[in-house]
Amino acid sequence: MTDIFSRPPLTEDEARRRGFFAAWAAIAVFITLQTTINALSVLRDNPRLDAREPFIWEYSSALMTIALVPGMAWLLRLAPPGPGRWLRFGLIHLGGTFAFCLLHVGGFLAIRKGVYALAGGHYGPPDWLYEYRKDFVSYAGFLLILGLADWAAQLWARGRVQAGGPRLYHLRDGARTVRVPLEEIVAVTSARNYVEFHLAGGRKPLVRETLGKVEADLAAAGFVRTHRSWLVNPAHVRTVMPGTAGDFRLELATGLVAPLSRRFPAALATLRTPTAPPVPQG
Repeated sequence: MTDIFSRPPLTEDEARRRGFFAAWAAIAVFITLQTTINALSVLRDNPRLDAREPFIWEYSSALMTIALVPGMAWLLRLAPPGPGRWLRFGLIHLGGTFAFCLLHVGGFLAIRKGVYALAGGHYGPPDWLYEYRKDFVSYAGFLLILGLADWAAQLWARGRVQAGGPRLYHLRDGARTVRVPLEEIVAVTSARNYVEFHLAGGRKPLVRETLGKVEADLAAAGFVRTHRSWLVNPAHVRTVMPGTAGDFRLELATGLVAPLSRRFPAALATLRTPTAPPVPQG
């Protein structure tokens, strides 16, 4: 097991997870208040209406909307906005609006029909065009809230690192714990169900963990994924050399050579930026 200890211990991935739950909670509170006000308004405008009906309508819709928020967040992670990604973002989230409407309307329709059937009544079909127009606006608004929460969480986590936040990485293997300064980690490679840490002093501790988990832990510290089996500390990269078939090779400060696959263009851009961290000396 591996983890980063900070003050408090919080990785960028964990910060983003907390940001999502905070946004989800805010959306749930807003929707609940809004639907309650809507139901009371309907009763005020239609005093002869059965008092239960507006609440059945509103709360069934609210329940389905709140339940679908994690799906929107997943699509946002799959297709975030940004330079070079707007077409993918637009196409995927346009499809997302249709899926959201289908699931939202289909869900609240099933709930309403079931409740009405239990009471011996009947609930008619929805106006799909009307519902889609509303759901399109709702989807866009909730996506904006989720995106802002995720952006704020990432900024906060990265600010913690720049302010001297997490500096030690704790490698745990059963009862054994190795405390490693982040600056000493040159690279991390996967070895089936284990990961191997290549340290500046030449040590190579082997820990039972997944490279994906380590990548999430170290993302806030600037580590980049250069290959499906490699995670590299940019501060230790000495040279970026062309390889074969559009790939690259990285010469690290320790003499280790790491692959940089063309499938990871973000890593190449990071390593070529003039503001990349300096190579540690000694």
